[in-house]
Amino acid sequence: GCAACHGQNGGGGIGPKLSGQTADSISSKLITYKNNGTIGPQSALMWGQASMLSDKQIETIAKFVEVELK
Repeated sequence: GCAACHGQNGGGGIGPKLSGQTADSISSKLITYKNNGTIGPQSALMWGQASMLSDKQIETIAKFVEVELK
């Protein structure tokens, strides 16, 4: 589902670019969104997405972004 807004290769689109970010950065942002925190003007779009993620899923996504979307 991430590709719909962040682009097929994480290069951005409706949502910001994910490629090139660290696992720690992605994890931190997803946890903030999961707790309905605001990071940027489109944060509300991420609240519903992140609320469904377990801590393990957040860790997996974060590692994928760091390793696979260079």
